[in-house]
Amino acid sequence: MARTVLAGDHRSVPANKPVTGHQAASARVFHVMHRGVVTCRPEVSARKVAMMMTAHRIHAVVVTAAAGLPRLVTDREIARALYSGTIDAASADEIAKPAALVSPSDGVDEALARMHERASTHAVAVDRSFRPVGVVSVLDLVEAHPAPPLTNEAR
Repeated sequence: MARTVLAGDHRSVPANKPVTGHQAASARVFHVMHRGVVTCRPEVSARKVAMMMTAHRIHAVVVTAAAGLPRLVTDREIARALYSGTIDAASADEIAKPAALVSPSDGVDEALARMHERASTHAVAVDRSFRPVGVVSVLDLVEAHPAPPLTNEAR
């Protein structure tokens, strides 16, 4: 079973189950998101963020600050910092990108549209106070959109 880690107390909680074909049309972000969020402060080094990703076997860390919206560091930003030789000098805030933000009650198609607008592989599910409550990846959305039945021509 997939596991996610809650930031702060590091308790493991089960990830949500995949959405079945008949549920896809009405699937919501809360059906597919991973509850619990691994976060870091803006001043944390890019290398430390990479080590957090490795330790938790994840591909995105949410950067949180006392003021402002959550930002996101994905493995893509880590790769850029590594390629440019700045992974030890750069902070999470310096490499983070504005996150695609979704509500847990948003439809999965809306989440996909927001991720596409930001050219992002992940979105942060936030509550009404913009506090991160989950993360959804493009692969989670693939699971929520089952493949159409094969036609005779496609077989």
